[in-house]
Amino acid sequence: MQAKRLTGPNASALKYDILTALAICGLQMGPMMASSMQRLSLVLTARYYWRTEELSLGLRDMARMWAVTERTAKREVKRWTETGILICTRPGVRGRVAAYRLNLKYLFELSEPFWADVGP
Repeated sequence: MQAKRLTGPNASALKYDILTALAICGLQMGPMMASSMQRLSLVLTARYYWRTEELSLGLRDMARMWAVTERTAKREVKRWTETGILICTRPGVRGRVAAYRLNLKYLFELSEPFWADVGP
């Protein structure tokens, strides 16, 4: 699968492929990855700006959305950036939240072994 800009005629199909890739990775790679990918799916569905390919959401809002502490939200975002699923495009500074971009190429590489289980 090729990483393309997520606007235009095939944008909705690509978005469903992204959510499918997140779900299959989470379910096939163990319980920790399952909760992590479920949280990422929620954040992407609720707050990802597809036109600019940017996620800009504070840890407090993430924690409230997931019903966890801010510390857990911070660890989760750190896990995503360390694994390469998210790329930090603008670090957070005093009074502003950080901005992230979804690394589609890495996500599709990560989920590629499991696409046969999804089917055509």
